[in-house]
Amino acid sequence: MRLISNIPQYQFQTTIHPDCLPEPEEIGERALLIKEVTGSSDQPYTLKMEDPQEQDPITLIPYYEAARKHQLLTKIEYPKDSWQWEESQQRFVPVTVEKK
Repeated sequence: MRLISNIPQYQFQTTIHPDCLPEPEEIGERALLIKEVTGSSDQPYTLKMEDPQEQDPITLIPYYEAARKHQLLTKIEYPKDSWQWEESQQRFVPVTVEKK
């Protein structure tokens, strides 16, 4: 981990699967480990959904908050076209793509 932070473009990443969600504290501990090993809280750390069609991006907020305590550059990654805001339901819903 310490050596990778010397590479010009890199990121640390945790992929979260909807069928086996860790506790947010586990993600916070991973972010803390990155901070302790690299000596910096400014490492690029990405939380990614395993299957964005099965998981509302809002469910990643507690993980984001736990990681952000230790890594200021934490972000959530999900395909932009896989979710849209549904005003009537006041939440994100999956975009359905018809297969031909």
